[in-house]
Amino acid sequence: MNDANAKSLISQYRRKGVLADTNILLLWFVGKFDPAWIEKFKRTQKFQREDFRILDSLLQQFDTIVTTPHILTEVNNLSGGLPEPLFEKYRDTFASEVKVFDEKYISSRTLCLTPHFKKFGLADAAIVEAVKEKYLVLTDDFPLANYLQKMKVDVLNFNNIRLLA
Repeated sequence: MNDANAKSLISQYRRKGVLADTNILLLWFVGKFDPAWIEKFKRTQKFQREDFRILDSLLQQFDTIVTTPHILTEVNNLSGGLPEPLFEKYRDTFASEVKVFDEKYISSRTLCLTPHFKKFGLADAAIVEAVKEKYLVLTDDFPLANYLQKMKVDVLNFNNIRLLA
């Protein structure tokens, strides 16, 4: 993906919205809590503080940031690796920031009946189903991005965005 393609997708979906996957939201929540922890926390060590700034700036370009309860649960569970008493303070940040998202609920029973569930699990199956409402997907998960592209779903791979910034 080149810069022009990324800008075009952002422009196309600015009003409709973007759905960010688990790793992306985990980076965003940890960065909102304390950017210094991005490189210290095992689950976000592959990212740098600058990645958070890029992500935060990118998400601000959209009128709506979409998520699912499944994604937020994964983010919350993965966050549990933060040491106490930081984790308690992190949860305060999580609770105050979660309000910026538009949550799309799809029952687990419904998701388990989809072919996406067997391939990717519950949270990613929720992404596949939620974007049927035509949201842009922001992910760093290459297999998921490829799968969505084969389904004609527009995807921004955050790893590519990082390289363009």
